[in-house]
Amino acid sequence: DGQPIEHSRQLIDRVSGTPAGKKAAAEILREGKTVRVTIEIGERPSEIETGGGPATAEAWRGIKVAAVTPELAEQFGIDPESAGVVVMEVEPKSQAESAGLRPGDVINEINRVKIETINDYRRATADVKGNALVRTNRGYVVLKAGA
Repeated sequence: DGQPIEHSRQLIDRVSGTPAGKKAAAEILREGKTVRVTIEIGERPSEIETGGGPATAEAWRGIKVAAVTPELAEQFGIDPESAGVVVMEVEPKSQAESAGLRPGDVINEINRVKIETINDYRRATADVKGNALVRTNRGYVVLKAGA
């Protein structure tokens, strides 16, 4: 609608402040050329889809994680360029709570397997047998196998 966007955060702010169903003119760069399009603002889904699955992974040993997004990075005060997944929830009295994990921790390695995406996290957690060595942005923790 004629307002320049300098950063992806500005786009997110403008779209989130616009009512669903409103149409807006937009100019985008595609292959080095300016293309004018009309977009319709839709409702934000409850779970963002990425890579064919939800952005929030199922619980594993008492934690739920999500892909690092600009919004989550701002919410938890972490680097938006962080590789890994961010802990969203820690179940009380779980292995994760006992290990000291907390919401906002960024998991970037499990048993020496690098974690950059939700799919990496799912593959790594599926392969864990017994205790797991987990590297976060705060250091290493051991996530014990269930009792």
